[in-house]
Amino acid sequence: MAAVSIVLLFFSGLFVTVGLIPCFGWVNWTAIPMAALTTLVGLVGLFSDRDPDTLRMRGVAAHLAAMFLGSLLTLVAIVRCALGLGMV
Repeated sequence: MAAVSIVLLFFSGLFVTVGLIPCFGWVNWTAIPMAALTTLVGLVGLFSDRDPDTLRMRGVAAHLAAMFLGSLLTLVAIVRCALGLGMV
């Protein structure tokens, strides 16, 4: 589950970064749901990803990074769309 958080975080960051380039703001319409999904996967992974033998949490750093950075990326993409007045 930690690998899913990291992969989604990478692609969310890539899409938001590309969406910041002028004339590529339309990419943020894909980046917003992807970054929100990254946050959600990080949250679910934080509470459900446990080692079956010891029941200790696994991938805590990856899930926390996905939660916080996913939230930040969602906010950045929303602000970028708002600056462009939501035009596609």
